[in-house]
Amino acid sequence: MRAIKSIDKGSQIYNTYGNLPNHDLLRRYGYILPESKDDLVEISTDLLLECLPKYTDDELQRRINILDEEDIFEESYSLLPAPLPRTPIIISRYLATD
Repeated sequence: MRAIKSIDKGSQIYNTYGNLPNHDLLRRYGYILPESKDDLVEISTDLLLECLPKYTDDELQRRINILDEEDIFEESYSLLPAPLPRTPIIISRYLATD
């Protein structure tokens, strides 16, 4: 650890791990912060696809390719408490629309 300024002997110092969501704090350091403003939920694209209408493999791949070309198709999406991010909503609507 490095200090960015001189520390007087006997002074209390604080260490922060940064603005991490609770799942990272728990996995890395063994604790969580109740009501953390940095908390989030990740949803995998595989789970998202399982919840949508069943398309043929070709049709699903065609739709995924279009989203991938627009650079908005990811392996997972982070959902913050509020506001809900638009990307997973856009992808869900697009994939679910006939």
